[in-house]
Amino acid sequence: MNKRIGMITGAAAILIGGTTWTVANAEEKNSTSNNDSIVHVAESTNVSSPSLEQAVKQAEDYVSGKMIKAKQDEDDGVALYEIDVRTDKETYEFEIAVDSGDIIEIDGDLLLAETQANPALSKEEVEKIAKETTGLTEIEKTELELKNGKLVYETEFFLDDDVDIKIDAETGDIVEMDDDLVKASGKSTPEQANLLSFDELIALLEEQFGANIRVLDSELDHDDGLAVYELDLIIDDVEYEIDLNAENGDILKQERD
Repeated sequence: MNKRIGMITGAAAILIGGTTWTVANAEEKNSTSNNDSIVHVAESTNVSSPSLEQAVKQAEDYVSGKMIKAKQDEDDGVALYEIDVRTDKETYEFEIAVDSGDIIEIDGDLLLAETQANPALSKEEVEKIAKETTGLTEIEKTELELKNGKLVYETEFFLDDDVDIKIDAETGDIVEMDDDLVKASGKSTPEQANLLSFDELIALLEEQFGANIRVLDSELDHDDGLAVYELDLIIDDVEYEIDLNAENGDILKQERD
């Protein structure tokens, strides 16, 4: 969950539709008052169930923290509550489905707080899987997050640039590996095994644009669950940015600089 909303100081603002809710934060103002934070409704509104206030409490309880900002937003037609919660060691970014109240994503290391997360596998067990899978031994860090409703460990290795492998915290299955890790280990996830190779992609591009192609940069990314190759290319002395479906080579986006 990488989307951010504007920083709020002194008071945290909760936005839903046209209504603003404010939460006075006595601790951040260093007030001597012992009163708890109070939610004020600026104006009445029809709020779906669960309400934003309930979602804030859900997020706060999950990581034993305090909300610092929140709003209702929409992502690809799905209504979401986006809530940031701070603990002593970490700030967590929550996405909670408005219609069901299910927590979709939590960005932030759940190993750094007393949370409701209860993965079947420990950090040590997952790091062992990561080392055996990649053949690498120098781990920089391992974090526990919630992605698409599932607990996932992300283990980052030192390999020139930092690269990571994502492992299901319940089953130990490999969810995703960076391209550099795939090349270094000679292994891939089941999804990656079905993707076109780089050479196959270039061959497809040459069929369409001719042989005068030079690749400046390439990256495998995911967009709403779809594996996408993002390429920066020089074709006949003209620079292009092209996104291709990594499974079949279909061009999804083509921009000329």
